[in-house]
Amino acid sequence: MEKNTEKKIAVVSFEAGSAELLSNYLKKKKINNYIFFLNSTTKKIFIKNKIKIFNIKSSIKHFTNVKKIIFGASYDNKEIKLIDKIKKKKFKTECFLDHWFFYRKRLSLKKKIYSPDKIYVFNKHALREIKKISFKNTKIILKKNPILNKIKNKNLKIKFKKKKSVIFLNNVLLNNERSKEYLSNSLLIKNSLKILRSINSDKKYYIKLHPSNNQKIYEKFIKKFKELVVIKENKLENILSKSNLIITNNSSVLFFAHIMGIKNINIIKNDSNIIPKNYSDKVINIKDLKST
Repeated sequence: MEKNTEKKIAVVSFEAGSAELLSNYLKKKKINNYIFFLNSTTKKIFIKNKIKIFNIKSSIKHFTNVKKIIFGASYDNKEIKLIDKIKKKKFKTECFLDHWFFYRKRLSLKKKIYSPDKIYVFNKHALREIKKISFKNTKIILKKNPILNKIKNKNLKIKFKKKKSVIFLNNVLLNNERSKEYLSNSLLIKNSLKILRSINSDKKYYIKLHPSNNQKIYEKFIKKFKELVVIKENKLENILSKSNLIITNNSSVLFFAHIMGIKNINIIKNDSNIIPKNYSDKVINIKDLKST
């Protein structure tokens, strides 16, 4: 029997935001020629988006027959570090960037900027930000956001009897206070409730876990707040269609809520609003909440 010597395309994804972009991008591709390098979080996202990830690998030895790598760029550089380990092999690389910030950090390796063959961004603000970085022979391409198209195609005109106020959590530890830019999720929950209780009299508020959050740990913490209900739905377009207010901390969900005309609030600390200003209706610093 002949060995399959056909060159493969590797998908490297370790972060939820770019995993959403990559999995939606692959929906229009024949994926029998792909191999996947995923973690538990991104694997769930690919499965949710109905990508047949039957060829998952874990070792760099599987890059022997790869002609191209498409990857996300997470905050801790895990994808680029993996690519760097196999840099002696010749292949093309294409990066899918979500969000609008920390591009230099996401694309840095050993204090140098990594230059893939192509970088895809998905709105004009992201295009302006990425052009501030000098790359070597990298082609930057603005594409339509496949997630946005999916959300727009969802019928948001359905009249639900009662729309929801939803708190979207982040990809951080429950009580991690080390970050200068992000709230811990415990602080996000507590301060979101302060705001919600002050602006309406709903008996129930809803909370959406980030794909990387440990569900058992979070549900145990959330039970302390009687008015909070965890949303089990995983499709963003379905959650937004039933929402009238989104609260979060520096999350790209603000962008999608803004596009769909849903009221949204960005709760921040240290004046660290890292979302483009026009994407959030209101920005509230937790230091101001403490004084009220």
